[in-house]
Amino acid sequence: MNTFLTNSYDLSKLSFTKPKKHGDFFICKVIYDDPEKKEMNVQFPKMVISSDPNYKSTELEFISYSGYNKEIYNFLSKIDTFIVDYISSNCEEWFGKKIPSESINQMYNKFIKAPKTSENKCTINFSFGLKKGEMVSSVVNKKNEDIPFTELKKGLTVECISKMKYIIFSKDSAFVNWEISTAKLYKKTQKVPKYGFVEDPDDIFVVPPESDEEIDVHSFF
Repeated sequence: MNTFLTNSYDLSKLSFTKPKKHGDFFICKVIYDDPEKKEMNVQFPKMVISSDPNYKSTELEFISYSGYNKEIYNFLSKIDTFIVDYISSNCEEWFGKKIPSESINQMYNKFIKAPKTSENKCTINFSFGLKKGEMVSSVVNKKNEDIPFTELKKGLTVECISKMKYIIFSKDSAFVNWEISTAKLYKKTQKVPKYGFVEDPDDIFVVPPESDEEIDVHSFF
C-alpha cells in the first residue's frame, strides 16, 4: 500500500526539469527519482477552505499546528529551502544569467513565509487537475463516495492528497503548483429542530499567490 506521508519522501531524490516557456510563464516539471514513487504525492492534514474554490486556484489554511500538521509545516519549510538552493544553482543555465541567492529568496513565494501568529495564517494554494476541460481530480465525502466539485465551499474542511507538479516562473516571481489528486470533504451535520429551517451556505492557468516581501530589481528572464 502506498503511503503519502511526509516521512516516505527523501528530498535528495527531488529535482526539476529545465524550464520551458508556456505563454507568459516558464514552467519546470517536478521529478521524484524513486523506483516505487515517480511523483511526489503528499497527504495533507485537514485544512479549511479559505477562498472561494475554483479549479485553477483554491486556498487551504492550516487549522492546527500540532501532530501531523506540524510535520507537514516543517516538511514544506524544508522544500522551500531546497527549491531556493536548487534555483540558485541552476538559474544561469536555465535563464542565462546569475541571480543573487538573496534575490531568488525574495522572488520565490514560500509556503512558510514566517512563524505562525494569530495575524499570520499559513495558507497553501492548490489547483485541481483538468484534462480537455474535464476534472481528473476527485472529490469525495467521508464515506469515500464521489461528490461534485460544487460541494466545496469556503469555510468547509477538506483533507487532500496532492501532487507537487510544477515550479512556475513569471518574470519576477516563482511558486510551486500543488495539484489535488483527491479531496475529502468533511461537513458538520447540523441538527434542525422540528419545523426549523437551515440557511444555505453562502454561494460561494494557475494564479500565483501574492507576496508581502519587497522584491529587489531582478528578474528571471
